[in-house]
Amino acid sequence: MKHSFNQALTKENENTELIQKSPRREDLGGLYLRMKHLFKQALTKEHENLELTVPPSGVRLPSPQGEGLGVRLDLGGLYSPVQLKPLLYLISIIFFTACTETYMPKPYGYFRVDIPEHSFRTIDTLDLPYHFDLSAIAKVVLHNEKGENYWIDIQYPYLNANVYCSYKPVKGNLFELSEDARKYVYKHSVKADGIGEKVFENPKKNVYGILYDLKGNTASSMQFVLTDSSRHFFRGALYFDNVPNKDSIAPMSEYIREDMIRLMESFEWKR
Repeated sequence: MKHSFNQALTKENENTELIQKSPRREDLGGLYLRMKHLFKQALTKEHENLELTVPPSGVRLPSPQGEGLGVRLDLGGLYSPVQLKPLLYLISIIFFTACTETYMPKPYGYFRVDIPEHSFRTIDTLDLPYHFDLSAIAKVVLHNEKGENYWIDIQYPYLNANVYCSYKPVKGNLFELSEDARKYVYKHSVKADGIGEKVFENPKKNVYGILYDLKGNTASSMQFVLTDSSRHFFRGALYFDNVPNKDSIAPMSEYIREDMIRLMESFEWKR
């Protein structure tokens, strides 16, 4: 290939000198164009059977169009045949694979709820056989249930949640009442990731109970029972008025949980 380049360049130089010396510019101009055409043919023929042997200092390759000089390759002194098409494939593979990035999915976001500081007041004005400390952002609504007395709902309008509370007099049926309450809790085990039980005792006030923590996408995230073991039985269950999602309701659920612990600690029987 180098020998063909040298021959073509020698003919080009010879004809260029003829053009410069000849007084007939029209004829010599046509001769120059003919020699340029021959030079193109030589490069095109060489390009069709291209098999490159690259010297240490590199070499310039003819462009695919056969005009001028192409890209200079320097393989650092390696003498190896390089086929143009496989080389282009290799460069394309490196280009497209080197620019890829690992995609990391972003977690879902939820609206922020500004929860106030905990503040409490004592509920002792209602005609109920018990009283306790209530959160300042909650309110008590009497729940009229046929055949039942002293049922209440502790409503959290700001947090879109309710704690439904029921009261039962104990008449030698403490075990049945306790088991019914336990069944209500473990009905959620299908959806729960886990259920924790925390025993509560206050002998001075004669109040004993259990706090149930339900983990996962359960309809109720917390329930509790309180009793004096002889006359009174009180039960509460927390529900949110939306589709259960442990991630979105977690801050509100934890806030109300602290309120319920305060309720259990301050709970007293009136009679």
